[in-house]
Amino acid sequence: MSEDRSNARLIATIVVTFAAILVGLILYYVVSYVYYSRNVAPIQDIATEFSEAMQLVGERKVDEALAKYTALLAQLDPEQQKGYYAYVKRMQGMCYAILSRREDKEGNLTKAAEAYEEALSKYDPDRDEVKCAAVNIELGRRYRSLASVADRETNLTRAIAAYEAALRTYTLQGYPVQYAQAQNGLGIGYSALAEVRDEQENLKKAVHAYEEALKVFAAEEFPMERAKVKSNLEGVRTRLAQ
Repeated sequence: MSEDRSNARLIATIVVTFAAILVGLILYYVVSYVYYSRNVAPIQDIATEFSEAMQLVGERKVDEALAKYTALLAQLDPEQQKGYYAYVKRMQGMCYAILSRREDKEGNLTKAAEAYEEALSKYDPDRDEVKCAAVNIELGRRYRSLASVADRETNLTRAIAAYEAALRTYTLQGYPVQYAQAQNGLGIGYSALAEVRDEQENLKKAVHAYEEALKVFAAEEFPMERAKVKSNLEGVRTRLAQ
C-alpha cells in the first residue's frame, strides 16, 4: 500500500511538472507572438514597401525612395531582423550616394558611409562574408569620394581598409570580377594617398594593385575597365619615374 501511494505521488508530481512546463511554453509563445505582432513588421509588408522604393529609384525619384527606406527602417527591429535591416541600410546608403552627386556632397557622402557601416555591423562576418565584402566595396567607394572634399588622408585610409577587407573574401579564383574591382579601388586609393604621404611606397602599392586588376580586366570582355586601369597604371609609373 505504501509503495502504491509513493508511485501515485511520483506520477502526480510528473503530471504537475509536465503541465507547468506546458503552460510555461504556451505563455512564452503567446507573449512572443503578441510582442512580434506589435513590434516587428510582417515580412510581406516589408517586401512590398521595399519593392516600391526600388521602383522609385528606377524612376530617379531618389528623395522619395530615401524617405521610404528611412520609414521602413523604423518598422524593422535591428536586432531581430538584422538581415532585412542591413539590406535596407545599404539601399539607404545608395540613395545618399546618388544625392551627393547633385547636392551637399560631403554631408550626403558622410550619411552614405554611416549607413554602410551600420549595415556591416548587422552582418555576421563568418556567415555573411560575401555580403560583408559587397558592402566593403561600396564603403571603399564612398570614403574615396569623401576624401575629395573632407579629411583626405583619413578617408583615403578608410577606403583602403574597406577594399582590403573585401579582398579577404573576393579572391582572384573565387570572385575574379569583384577581385579586380577591389584591386582597382586600392590602386586609386594608394595613388591618391601618395599625394599626402609616403609617396614612393604608396605609388608602388598602387602599381601592384593595378597589375592585379589587369589579371582580370585585360580580358576582351572588359574593354572600358582595361583602358581605365591601364591609363591609371601608366600615370602612376610616370610619377614613380620622376
